[in-house]
Amino acid sequence: MSYKPAATTIRGIPLLSMLFTVLLLSGCLIDVALPVYRIGVVLPIEGRYREIGYDVFFASQAAAIVTAEDSSMDGYRVEPVIYDDFGDPSRAAAQAEALSADPDVLIVVGHWRITTTEAAIPVYQQAEIPLLTTSGDIALPPNTANIFILDAPPEVKQQALTDYLAAQGIAPSAVYIAPPGEDITEAAREINAINARVTIGPASWGLRQFHALTHGQPGEVLFLTNAIWPGDLRDADSFRATLLTAVPDASEPGPYSALAFEAFTLAIDAIRQAHAAGPLTRQRVANALRTGEFNGLTAPITFDETGFRRRAPLYLYRWEDTADAPMLMERLQ
Repeated sequence: MSYKPAATTIRGIPLLSMLFTVLLLSGCLIDVALPVYRIGVVLPIEGRYREIGYDVFFASQAAAIVTAEDSSMDGYRVEPVIYDDFGDPSRAAAQAEALSADPDVLIVVGHWRITTTEAAIPVYQQAEIPLLTTSGDIALPPNTANIFILDAPPEVKQQALTDYLAAQGIAPSAVYIAPPGEDITEAAREINAINARVTIGPASWGLRQFHALTHGQPGEVLFLTNAIWPGDLRDADSFRATLLTAVPDASEPGPYSALAFEAFTLAIDAIRQAHAAGPLTRQRVANALRTGEFNGLTAPITFDETGFRRRAPLYLYRWEDTADAPMLMERLQ
């Protein structure tokens, strides 16, 4: 049986973002006889962090379309349902409430910022819905369950940076390491003011907006991230072609495109494994993530007992003043 995925649902977005709905509705054929299982995707489509939202949106669409023809998924459909949290914690909690109330949502991928993810976690815990997130710097409340993190723990990242700086002969006193959850505009003001020899920040420093805010800063501006830039993938041309062929109107892949594609594909694979084990439930999907091994873009994916990805890739990048994309300095793990 051959089919295309159903049109993506977008919740809580302003009129300007309806272009995304038009994009997904055009040419989509829906087999209404098949049961639908949904993956919630919460992202900032509007506002300061919309660059993240564009990357995540188009990558999730591409992943859904690429996997739609897989014969192992005959008998059901998987589709993303998109919620816009504007990168705002209060909005994130409200969108998590709305999403969790949909019984067809088996797993959530989001929220892409530390503060929005932290705001939403209690909602997902209450609803017993698994969350696949991408930042290891979130503060986890006690007794959390079914939180799966595509990142290394903070202490692992700190040690990786310490080892790198020591190997480069850079004294700790010459380095400013920014707090991971800081707003990018506040971070830009801070590093422009302190004028350190080396400033190192989190994945959000990979946004082009951040580079624009810190352009001309005399010191080195580096960031440590689990999100490899698409151009640095081993099969960079193939990934770009896959995304733009699946979604022809997609923007050029950006800093979060590869990580978002990997996360959404992982969620689909977890549903596939859970479906093979029996009637689909949120808990079965969580169990599949907890015990399974999955193919990632850069390495196999498994999770440890605390929910962190084992041997999560870590990349150290540096922004150059005139570059459109940062330079990959080193893979630290």
